[in-house]
Amino acid sequence: MRNILKYIVLVLIILGIEFTSFFSPVDKSFAYLAHLSHPFVQQVPSSNDTEQRQIDYARLKSLEQENADLKEQLQYTTRTRTIPVVAQRIGVSTDPLKAEIIIDRGSKDGVAVGDPVIAGDGLLVGTVQSLDRNSCAVLPLTDPRSKILATILQEKNIIDGIAEGQFNVGLIMTLIPINDELKKDDLVVTSGRQDKIPQGLVIGTIQDIRKHPEDLFQSAVLRTARQLDELTLVSVLIQKQASE
Repeated sequence: MRNILKYIVLVLIILGIEFTSFFSPVDKSFAYLAHLSHPFVQQVPSSNDTEQRQIDYARLKSLEQENADLKEQLQYTTRTRTIPVVAQRIGVSTDPLKAEIIIDRGSKDGVAVGDPVIAGDGLLVGTVQSLDRNSCAVLPLTDPRSKILATILQEKNIIDGIAEGQFNVGLIMTLIPINDELKKDDLVVTSGRQDKIPQGLVIGTIQDIRKHPEDLFQSAVLRTARQLDELTLVSVLIQKQASE
């Protein structure tokens, strides 16, 4: 009887080993498949990862644009031997009726009211309206308070007028003699006859002409070279070296 029991136990042990050995490769197979699928799941970006990549990409493009703008501004100031103060936009005016931009340069940097503010290679975007020691407010060309003595450059003619802001969104050149012939895409620059603003800063180009034969003057709608509210880096052209 005892021998029979031993025999039965031995058979059960053998069956147990075989049973385990049968399922062991299955378990390993599932484990291997899980191992293969794990990195695959990791490679599929989550919504947070996608958003972060989009943010990083936008930040990279912004830095690239800032770098390009800065190089162009330095090229202009080197060529014209003007004194630039590079500034960063840090805010906007709290007055909803004003389109002023706040930048991080002020009187301690040699900035003064009326100084021109440029972007790129000599593109005028505004002038300093008010300031304190560490910051200043820049009046964009499109502000109705902005009036810049301007010149239309043509191959055989130079035409003077005034570039004035329109409702914070547009720019128009007025007081152009009625007999002068204007063309679309004519280049408009600063005349150099205005205090602190040098000659030849690019204001924009003519997009539309408003002319009535009975008037003494005509006007031209301008497309600005750059919009101040699109920029993060600008340069203020000061009159003398910044004070310590």
